[in-house]
Amino acid sequence: MPKATPIEIFVIDGYNLVHKSSVLKKIIDEDLNIAREKLILQLDNFFSSKRASVYVVFDGNSDLTYLNSYSTPNIRVLFSKKNQKADILIKKIIDESKNKSLITVISSDHEVYQYAKVSRCKAIKSEEFLKKMKTYTIDYENKVKNHNLTEDEINFWKNIFKAKEWIIMKILKPKKLKKGDVIGIISPASKPKDETRIDKGIKYLESLGYRVKEGKSVRKCYGYLAGTDEERINDLNDMFSDKHVKAIICTRGGYGTPRLLSKINYNLIKKNPKILVGYSDITALQLAIFKKTGLVTFSGPMLAVEMFDKIDPFTEECFWKMVTSSSKFGYLRNPDNEKIVSYNNGSASGILLGGNLSLILTLFGTPYIPDFKNSILIFEDVDEEPYRVDRYLSQFLNSGTFNKIKGMIIASMTDCGPTERTQPTLSLDEVLNDYIKYIKVPVLQNLVYGHIPRKNTIPFGIKANIDTKTKKIKILESCVIWNKDFVYI
Repeated sequence: MPKATPIEIFVIDGYNLVHKSSVLKKIIDEDLNIAREKLILQLDNFFSSKRASVYVVFDGNSDLTYLNSYSTPNIRVLFSKKNQKADILIKKIIDESKNKSLITVISSDHEVYQYAKVSRCKAIKSEEFLKKMKTYTIDYENKVKNHNLTEDEINFWKNIFKAKEWIIMKILKPKKLKKGDVIGIISPASKPKDETRIDKGIKYLESLGYRVKEGKSVRKCYGYLAGTDEERINDLNDMFSDKHVKAIICTRGGYGTPRLLSKINYNLIKKNPKILVGYSDITALQLAIFKKTGLVTFSGPMLAVEMFDKIDPFTEECFWKMVTSSSKFGYLRNPDNEKIVSYNNGSASGILLGGNLSLILTLFGTPYIPDFKNSILIFEDVDEEPYRVDRYLSQFLNSGTFNKIKGMIIASMTDCGPTERTQPTLSLDEVLNDYIKYIKVPVLQNLVYGHIPRKNTIPFGIKANIDTKTKKIKILESCVIWNKDFVYI
């Protein structure tokens, strides 16, 4: 039998490569996490068709739980010990290798570069490697553009993308909101019963220094809907296509958002990522947009619900901090008198996904439900009796979704207790505890979020960590950006 071709080993000095990229160098000062993520994504694409073992080594960092999540099937991300330089770990990899001729070290650091040469490894300076990556990207894009792929190549890339959908998905972050920006107002579900709430909400936004554009169907009424499907879709498309509009806030939830999902221009949204805010029935819109575009959206206060009359200071502070600052957000928190309960000891990191429980379940079996693999599932609801919550959670269990998630947050279940017409009954806590038994991941309960005046804003699509020991939820990156989010290095 012929001998197998030896596998090449690439050892990449992560931060050195980042600093040699003109694009990533600009980003790193604003958000180190984003710069690292962009680098890994580009490397993952570059090496996906190559038979090689790739190690990307970064200087030590204490937040190893989060940082290890950068690794992909093609790329292994390593961090040196805390407060220790990556150089030491790179040298260790070289020293422990039995066949150093198979190793290629990528770094412009003089000491690392020379150590690789002396050790009889191949060495490429970061600047040269970046040129190779750029050339590869341009060549491949041109090849695809000109439709010059063979059938075998087409099948290869189809398999690559199918197998790695959760990895290669481009997460789009909207630009941060600034005073003077235009905020679009839409009603993708129901119309507010009291139109004066719309006027008061607009005055509130204007008092903060923002300009407002009102959708044409915001005040219309078509049964329990704010206009026909076409009218509400037109408003949504108009706001995303209008270059002056920087954020879109829904007036309220209600009913009817799932009717729009098959009619949405997702390519338009992908090309014009913007802040989108709402909750309740808006959950369907947010999850569908994330599934189809990767856009981060915000489950938070709405114009005619929280913003029309003395918005709660806790709600207000959390929301505006999240959409106006491109720094890492930090911890979600409860007011001092609201305790968080924990189950299943441990810590977990993943992408925050969820929203209104009943609306999530309406998407099951449709092309608009995201894959909850490696996510932190968060849910809330209102006016759902225990037997209905039981039914919803059984769908998560029976569909295997609970086996995919990394952790779970049970937020505010408002007025979800039993009524006189459903006797005898289980209590809501009994139902929740029955399902928590089946979940082997960390669970936190009672985060203030949902159909309550005082609430956290939840960024869907953003990495977070939950810890049952500290009972804390940490947003691990910025939720908005200061410039275009996704660019090739």
